Amino acid sequence: LIEQRMVKGFFIAVDKTFGWNSRLWYKTTEGLVAPADRMYIVKAPASKGIDVPDGVKQVGFITAAKAAKYTWDPEKKKISVSGSVPRFAAFGLTGQTISKETIVYRQTSEGWWMKAIDGTWAEAGEAPSEVKPGEKWIDVNLTRKTLMAMAGDKPAYAALISPGRRNKNKKKDHPTIQGTFRIREKHIAVTMDG
Repeated sequence: LIEQRMVKGFFIAVDKTFGWNSRLWYKTTEGLVAPADRMYIVKAPASKGIDVPDGVKQVGFITAAKAAKYTWDPEKKKISVSGSVPRFAAFGLTGQTISKETIVYRQTSEGWWMKAIDGTWAEAGEAPSEVKPGEKWIDVNLTRKTLMAMAGDKPAYAALISPGRRNKNKKKDHPTIQGTFRIREKHIAVTMDG
């Protein structure tokens, strides 16, 4: 009996795998079953969030396939490559920036500089008026595709996000809903579809 038809772009959360009738099946976290030979496992993302280092208000993320660390010599007003940085590296930022020939660089809390176009950065905006002092809250920036989890006014965790995808075709238009919301429920795993 077909409960639901899955199409391209449909994801399921797998609870267990079992064999039946000479075929391999997935049991979902919702108790449904799906044939394993009609699906493929999505590779886990290489991107990881970061516990925000003490004293840091901003976090940088490298999103470019190839990126470099830079050293700034203020006396010579020269910037030079001092190493490489892997994609999805995350690190604290001091908030200081320099511009050299229209290119912006952000200083890391480790002392080197990142080229702004090699990545993005997270920084929480103002807390919503509903947030009580010391209360936990999350700021999501759809433009920079980042999330900053806060404990009161102290940044605790930052991560890259994948916001909803915009499309001129109404059936494929799935923008992230904007606004201020209370967290209603949390899931370890859930079956999702656009």
